[in-house]
Amino acid sequence: MDCHKAGEYMMKFMDGPLSAREAAELERHAGTCATCAEDFAAYRGIMADFSETELICAPEGFEEAVMGKIRALPAIARSPEFFDGVVYGIWGVFSVLIGLGLILVLNRDAILADMSQNAAYANFMALISPVYAYVSDLAGNIAAGWRAFANGVYAYAEPIKYAVVAIFVILAAVQFFARKREPVKTR
Repeated sequence: MDCHKAGEYMMKFMDGPLSAREAAELERHAGTCATCAEDFAAYRGIMADFSETELICAPEGFEEAVMGKIRALPAIARSPEFFDGVVYGIWGVFSVLIGLGLILVLNRDAILADMSQNAAYANFMALISPVYAYVSDLAGNIAAGWRAFANGVYAYAEPIKYAVVAIFVILAAVQFFARKREPVKTR
């Protein structure tokens, strides 16, 4: 027997009497291990002190009544932990940056027209105009490639699009119910 198993037997001893085999194994181990012998002597002393105390039994149905009241308590909302807060913060910053990027992209022609008419931006516009033209051409080529790819995928995906949507809905439902069943962590 090792010290871990002896510790389990000592805890069992605190809950009630051990079987003859368990008591013999524990006694044998305590005879060879000073630490476990000391712990077991302390547990015996505790049990001896409690053996002189009169036990009071709970009234019939006490446990059921307490558990019923616990079940009737309102559920504790899952409070976001630090990591969840960081993730939400990152998503928030990411969303703001994407939103600002979209606003700039959608209004780029008006912004560039205003900047080109302002003399303070003349040097900047002279530098950015060729870059803007190159990036616009590159974006047009990428967009054309994506459109060709999307059309090819669409031709194959059209017949199974409802199956794909159903799979995503099922996966979302499974994730929702799995998160809903997570144990509530209290502080």
